[in-house]
Amino acid sequence: MRYITVLAVFVIMLASLKLVAAEELPVYDLHVKIIPETHTLKGQARITIPAGTMPYLQALSADIHRLVINGQEYKAEDDSINELEAGQGEKVVEIEFSASFVPADAREDIENVGVVDTNVINPSGVMLLSGWYPALKGFAIYNLTVEMPAEFEAISESDSSSIHIDQDSKTVSFDFPHPIRDITLVAGKYIVKEDSVDGISIKTFFFSDEDDLSSTYIEKTKEYIALYNSLLGSFPYKSFSVVENNYETGYSFPSYTLLGSRVIRLPFIVDTSLGHEILHQWFGNYVYVDHKKGNWSEGLTTYLADHWYEQMKGKGSEYRKKILIDYSNYVSPDNEISLREFVSREDFATRTIGYGKTAMVFHMLRNLLGDGAFFNGLKDLIDSKKYRYATWDDIKDSFARSSREDLETYFTQWLDRKGIPSITIEGVSVIYRDGRYSLRIDIAQRGEAYTLRIPVAVETAEGMEEFDIEIDKDVVHFEKDLKLRPFKVIFDRNYDLIRNLQKSEKPPVMSAFTGNKDNVVILPGEEEEIYKEAADFFAGEGYSVKDDREATNDDIKNNSILILSSNNRIYRRLFAERPLPEGGLVIKAEKNPLNTKKSAIIMKAGSGEELNSSFRNLFHYGNYSLLIFDNGRNTKKETAESDAGIIRDLRIEPEAIETKSTIDLDTVINKIKDKRVIFVGEMHTAYAHHVMQYEIIRKLYDMEGRLVIGMEMFQEPFQEHLDRYIQGEIDEGEFLKKTEYFQRWKFNYNLYRDILHFARENTIPVIALNLEKEIIDKVSKEGI
Repeated sequence: MRYITVLAVFVIMLASLKLVAAEELPVYDLHVKIIPETHTLKGQARITIPAGTMPYLQALSADIHRLVINGQEYKAEDDSINELEAGQGEKVVEIEFSASFVPADAREDIENVGVVDTNVINPSGVMLLSGWYPALKGFAIYNLTVEMPAEFEAISESDSSSIHIDQDSKTVSFDFPHPIRDITLVAGKYIVKEDSVDGISIKTFFFSDEDDLSSTYIEKTKEYIALYNSLLGSFPYKSFSVVENNYETGYSFPSYTLLGSRVIRLPFIVDTSLGHEILHQWFGNYVYVDHKKGNWSEGLTTYLADHWYEQMKGKGSEYRKKILIDYSNYVSPDNEISLREFVSREDFATRTIGYGKTAMVFHMLRNLLGDGAFFNGLKDLIDSKKYRYATWDDIKDSFARSSREDLETYFTQWLDRKGIPSITIEGVSVIYRDGRYSLRIDIAQRGEAYTLRIPVAVETAEGMEEFDIEIDKDVVHFEKDLKLRPFKVIFDRNYDLIRNLQKSEKPPVMSAFTGNKDNVVILPGEEEEIYKEAADFFAGEGYSVKDDREATNDDIKNNSILILSSNNRIYRRLFAERPLPEGGLVIKAEKNPLNTKKSAIIMKAGSGEELNSSFRNLFHYGNYSLLIFDNGRNTKKETAESDAGIIRDLRIEPEAIETKSTIDLDTVINKIKDKRVIFVGEMHTAYAHHVMQYEIIRKLYDMEGRLVIGMEMFQEPFQEHLDRYIQGEIDEGEFLKKTEYFQRWKFNYNLYRDILHFARENTIPVIALNLEKEIIDKVSKEGI
């Protein structure tokens, strides 16, 4: 008997990962028995490995009870793994094993929703996704047979399945005659519904509580398969199933998708995520991703699913703008990676880059090549790489073949460089010459220049004229003759280009806070108990939490902030107790008054229960400016208005007053005498202005007898002395000394003397309107 070291996991690796013809692939026959009560499985594996490949034994989280290679039995003990050598003949590996998978509480990752890294065997269900059997590294043909309780239904990668039922158990055999890297198994007490479209079996595996949703999911699945058949070619498999499970997953496997119960119940999932997972049947499950060279699949699927559905509703530009808002709020030089470096979604930043930026790269490529060459390129990729690994270079080659263009520059700048372009419109002007208008534009790029095509729309009296400006340098000057005067020039109004947004394009949204763990949560001192659970949660996520008494101006000015409670001192200070909408939990994003590049998020809860049921949704609604939840259900969501594109307004709108006739001062007084507030301006040193002020005051008083005079020339702390002078209690000299007039206003007192004498003679109240000079000076130097 030979000995082989078996570590924590047991894997048989093939020396070459290159996919070979089906008859040269290993054939993996796997039989497992599921025992839900003990959270265990027992398995038998028979792996037939073609000649010329060397098995490499490594680890698996299973107990290996018997290991036989070509009839020779091995023990999992001392001898070196390297004693196994490649031979000329076929190898047959037989393994008997068992494994235990006790359910564990899966902590929700607020930045990576839908990813669950666990295997489960339970009386209520089974979820075995990775590392649950002795696996081959590379491709194989799998034949899976599962023995389980009779009340269970099972799903795995399959074109078809056969079922045998005994008295207490059920045996299901899955047929999937295609090369695949690994297999999964899900089982539970499902109600199975079935239909078909174009010869493809469509099934739902739902628990009884969600069985009423089956018909909706089946019909939408038919629509998605028809859509992508028209765009990409025939659906890759003979069946497709939508499977529910108790964990909040969102996965796509060959021939089925696995969705969590809470996800399935959400009304928008059938219109978004379902189609996304179906599209993965082509990209990711039919054409495989070589992750070592960059994951292109998620971004392409996002573009042709989530984005595509919005595009069909006429909202594609809004979706693309949200990608750019996400980039501005989630991605920074500290967490930026190139597209070739993206492997999988781990947090908001990697999601924004791998899904969002990649989607924009495919969108720009489609605009560059046109729909014909773009979709022919995708069909070429599918045809040439089905059941094979595809890299970014393979994608480039497919599109080069379909378009007959050299795309090296395009792919290099978008795949290998970190970051996105920053463009600035340095100047826009118009000159009238020889009967035409010459539009002149200067465009600059910050940092290393990209090669870009910037869409431009020019508004004239006859509508919009559109064209592209191509730039490839730091600064580009562009001129174009127009027949009509341009009123407005809009750059990239439909967000066809990935770029940094201008300040005017960025609405205040939730992701401005959630996107940076350096941001500050401000807890109200008066309602600390109501908001304590939320404050503890944010502290646990890494945010800085401060009491409203300890939060400083620097905390507010240098960060986006989350203000808990409208009774928070900081909210009252920044927003003067501005009323918020009614609702169980209201979350509103505003521009930070101390730094408009940052945001201030206000969270107001009617009770601790309302708060705790919904506040985590802040992370799931990143592109909204207003959220209202009642009893845990979202009842309102809005995004504040912002510019669509980079806008330069060229309209000439002079301000003018029509002077039909000349009127005297008495006529003016008659027109204004019933107004509650009258503002009379001045140049401080213009004596005629002060004479006019005096005459208006005098005439209004003579006509109405009710008057209060407000004067900027006196400061509020000295109101007492102003009152005493008007009441005749002090003389003019003492009045001027007590109000510190000559130190604080300094302009010639005689300019205002007649007004003050008239007020004193008639006991007309005079109000000191100005703040004290010390405050004004401090604000002018240091800001609010």
